[in-house]
Amino acid sequence: MQSNIDLGIDVKPVSIVADPALIDDLLSNLIDNALKYTPPGGSVTVSVGMTHGKPVLAVEDSGPGIPEETGSGFGSASTGCRIPGARQRIGPCHRR
Repeated sequence: MQSNIDLGIDVKPVSIVADPALIDDLLSNLIDNALKYTPPGGSVTVSVGMTHGKPVLAVEDSGPGIPEETGSGFGSASTGCRIPGARQRIGPCHRR
């Protein structure tokens, strides 16, 4: 089945101390979920970089998002953790 999903990548150099296997699992899970819930003709963008001096990994998609009422703890656009139209984004993030 062909979904015609546009996959974008925006990667800038970032250095972190982390377990490479866990980062691989995290990234695989985020991308798999983004692709799963993005409708045909939609887009998924993976970006890595620095924001306000902190490393940021973001997987953004044009899927339906996570409803606020689920209480997922992803935060809101003002915390930098969830942006409109995006399903997943991590760091910098402040839990509610």
